[in-house]
Amino acid sequence: MADIHGDERTLTFDDLNQALEWFEVERPNLVAAAQQAAATPDVPPHLAGQLIRSLTRFLDLRSHLADWEQLNKTLLDHARAYGDLAEQAQALHDLGGLAAHQFRNLEAIACLERSLAMRRQLDDRDGQARTLNSLGIVHFQLRKYDEAAAFYRESLALARALGNPAIEAVELGAIGEVFCEQGRLDEAEAYIRQANALSRSLGFRRSEGRGLTNLAEVWCKQDRYEEAIDAYEQSLNLLRQIGDRHWGGRDLAGLGDIYRRQGRHDQAITYLTQAVEALRDTGAPFDEAYALWQLGLAFDKRGTTEQATAYLEEALVIFEQLNRPEAVDVRALLDSQERSSLARRRR
Repeated sequence: MADIHGDERTLTFDDLNQALEWFEVERPNLVAAAQQAAATPDVPPHLAGQLIRSLTRFLDLRSHLADWEQLNKTLLDHARAYGDLAEQAQALHDLGGLAAHQFRNLEAIACLERSLAMRRQLDDRDGQARTLNSLGIVHFQLRKYDEAAAFYRESLALARALGNPAIEAVELGAIGEVFCEQGRLDEAEAYIRQANALSRSLGFRRSEGRGLTNLAEVWCKQDRYEEAIDAYEQSLNLLRQIGDRHWGGRDLAGLGDIYRRQGRHDQAITYLTQAVEALRDTGAPFDEAYALWQLGLAFDKRGTTEQATAYLEEALVIFEQLNRPEAVDVRALLDSQERSSLARRRR
């Protein structure tokens, strides 16, 4: 149940989806009000910041990233004019996190390093822990796994010193992700299980769902497909309840990938098509490209070359834009398809 108070009226919602739909309808008005507050000299930056952050979860879940970015840019300018270091640090943190989400990694690092320096100047240890996590994410995306782990561990130490189990759960899961990428799968599973247990005890469904996604990815690398399918399905159920389309899309892509590996191509195509549809509007280019790649592979294995090529070419464009090594594999498959097509025409 959600209550919104104003002018002695109370607006109530039966569930989260109903609340999100209301936010969707009212979004232009809510964003305009927050933008005006952040641009009004008489409004202290911390009040404008509170209003903007009250919209953050909605803007994140529904991937209204342009609104989120513009609001924080306006807030940053406003906070600078006031000399409000805390609000500058928060705005830079949010802008850095948004840039990281979109794989604008160098821009993200610049924002986050400035935010971290300000938070250290302010002795804001909770804020430092959050910004260190974001720096870890960026370095993880850059495949600098040792550096990422160092940021995550520093954040974890701060979270434990502060007694903040929410950040602790995030960092445990993040370290598990690093271990997964490094092939240290038993350690990855142990850390992610710790994170999931803590998230569950706190009632944080989003963190728990994302942790199940991470656990499924570990099990996929161990060919434990049935366990991975169960984890992906549990995660998808949790994330759908809270409207998290991004990580829900990752779950659909993960399920489709497993079915493709098992030779269940029609089932794989169904899930991967849903994944692409879910991920296209989330502003998460790597995850979209990965789903397109897997969908192209599924069509290729089914012998539907024309559709396979179309999806693989889409994936290749994004991977090349992101300078990802996956582009080499996609390009190799497209070249192989072209050679096979030429050979058939010569017969």
